Amino acid sequence: MTNTITVKELLDRSFEMVSKLSFDDKLRFPEIKAEDFLEFAKEDSKGMDLRSCVNALGNVKRAIECRIDFILYVYCLHKKSEKENWNFPKKIEIIEQLGIVAPNILKRINKKRNELEHQYVKPTKEEVENGRDVAELFLASTSQLVAHPITGFAKEGDYEIKLNREEGIATLIDKKNIIGEQLANMDDDNGWLEFARRFAKLETFLLRVI
Repeated sequence: MTNTITVKELLDRSFEMVSKLSFDDKLRFPEIKAEDFLEFAKEDSKGMDLRSCVNALGNVKRAIECRIDFILYVYCLHKKSEKENWNFPKKIEIIEQLGIVAPNILKRINKKRNELEHQYVKPTKEEVENGRDVAELFLASTSQLVAHPITGFAKEGDYEIKLNREEGIATLIDKKNIIGEQLANMDDDNGWLEFARRFAKLETFLLRVI
């Protein structure tokens, strides 16, 4: 028997003292990695002409936003982001709420890219190289967060939560009451941001002890 629940019922569970974890090293999102876009930017930035600068800046922005989208995916906020059509500044705001450092210069890179796309302002060689370096640092500082995403966790004798990010569903299995699996959709309400905050704290703690 399967029941539908809200994210609040997941939040009623204690995320501390978990006794079982499962991981996924081969998540299929995204097909093109942030590191790929960064490599494209490095190659593009070797050129001295305008075309190289334009392409490099575009790939710098793609590298950064690709990593941010992957972070939202890891913390089960991708469905909410898609549903509410979050823009780049909103995504930055959200990952900062999760305790992930996102330097203000990321916003400046986005501003430069928007100036290029909408006002056709030429990027300078220095701006492109600075952006490339910032992207490289940001990817390095967040690499652990996306390297081994947690797909499930459990508290012995209490509950188990399984995360199916591709389907946008979290499954709660109550070990105390035999009531079957209970499913929560990842885009149903605002509680998912609080779920992500608590999940981020759990993962940050685990990264320190594993």
